Amino acid sequence: MLKELPMLEELHLEHMHVSKQAIEVAGLKSFKLNYDGYRRLYAGLGDQNALPIAENLCGLRHLQLIGNKITIDGLLAIIENCPHLESLDIWNCFNVANQLGSDLRKRLSQQIKDLRLPLCSTKDY
Repeated sequence: MLKELPMLEELHLEHMHVSKQAIEVAGLKSFKLNYDGYRRLYAGLGDQNALPIAENLCGLRHLQLIGNKITIDGLLAIIENCPHLESLDIWNCFNVANQLGSDLRKRLSQQIKDLRLPLCSTKDY
């Protein structure tokens, strides 16, 4: 389907598997791939999605991975390979929450304008 939509810039998906091939085809500027982390702890496919995002969506500006099981390695790959990233929402990403040190928090805060970390408040959602 994505091959038939070459001008597609935004894609928002919830609770579904996305193949590596689908991410490789997409030329997105905004991508949301959300899971329900509270009901299904460590949901999602983690770095199986993060690495194709980092490798293929270098023009990405907005990324939301709520409740995903992305790891620090996947997060680093994304922020290193997506230099135009302006907003990043990794709320409820428990694997990252357990490994997010102060140096990485500082780097993310400096690099990303709109940042929502794994354990941030959801009051303004």
